[in-house]
Amino acid sequence: MKDLYAIGEVSAMLGISTQAIRYYDKIGLAMPAVVDKQTGYRRYSYDQIHFFDRIRYLQELGMSLTDIRHALENNSVHDLVDMLKQREEQMQNEIERLKDIKENINWYIDYYSHLEKSGFPKILFKAREKKRYILAAPIYEGESLYGTAGARLTKEKAKKKYSGLKFLRQNGYVLDFENLLKGEIKPTYYFVFLKEKPEGVYDCVQEVPEGEYLCVRTKLLAESFQNDDLMNVLAECYGQPGEL
Repeated sequence: MKDLYAIGEVSAMLGISTQAIRYYDKIGLAMPAVVDKQTGYRRYSYDQIHFFDRIRYLQELGMSLTDIRHALENNSVHDLVDMLKQREEQMQNEIERLKDIKENINWYIDYYSHLEKSGFPKILFKAREKKRYILAAPIYEGESLYGTAGARLTKEKAKKKYSGLKFLRQNGYVLDFENLLKGEIKPTYYFVFLKEKPEGVYDCVQEVPEGEYLCVRTKLLAESFQNDDLMNVLAECYGQPGEL
């Protein structure tokens, strides 16, 4: 067994680039056993090869070179265990974050697949929904439907008391039901969906009950309301307009 190894030999044995080995030297993490004063060539001992392997292993666990240097310089098992526990906590937080993103992706897949799942080929379809919650801003009489309530909702949503809530990027309007039966569109609230039931009481949070919903895929506010299919279904379910 050789006493000293050139940087290229260490690189080849461990699969670590020579640039990385030089960087370890630069930050004081792993300095060569010998440096030729005339040529500047670095030589590493056999024990240091295992040291490099340990550094690489800890990096694969997600530890930073700064933390690795601190733990190895102190030669403290206690410090290393503490750092590994911190890394475990970071990973668990990242797992939860990724799970949350995955749930949101599934929600959107389900949301945009309603038409295919429902079996209704027309713009009307039915959907069974679980209990949901919305953060809603009122629409006041005489004001524009665009921008006003939306601006209030945006300001309300940004308040510190809502910082712990999780929102889905799905906005909509709450319509007045009696006016809808008359063929009139009268939005009363502008809302955004919450991902889950909020803890505590919030004035602007409303509950949408579980049940089967008749859904319309159309731009009700951007075009005249001439949806005969919808009006026929509403009349069949709730009586002719004016009978309420």
